[in-house]
Amino acid sequence: MSEPDPADAFARVTAIFHRVIDLAPDARRAAVEAEANGDGFVVAEVMALLAAHDRADGFIDPDAAPHTSTHRPSIPPAGREATGAQLGHYRVVRTLCEGGM
Repeated sequence: MSEPDPADAFARVTAIFHRVIDLAPDARRAAVEAEANGDGFVVAEVMALLAAHDRADGFIDPDAAPHTSTHRPSIPPAGREATGAQLGHYRVVRTLCEGGM
């Protein structure tokens, strides 16, 4: 018997995940097991994805970038006038190059 194709397993996991994501959490396992037809790997992968989805509060974790919503650094002028300007935690010490598109 040949090894299962990882792309096929990924497609099954993804499809089952999307079919059960909107079910009540207590109804998901039975639905996943019925859809997986006894494939323990698929059940484990879908359940892990569902658990991760449930732990996530939103698309971006605000603790990952605490300054993005409250601190907006001003953008210094371009060129030599930028020397000495502060950008967040960084200070412009010299011009590396000028020009571009």
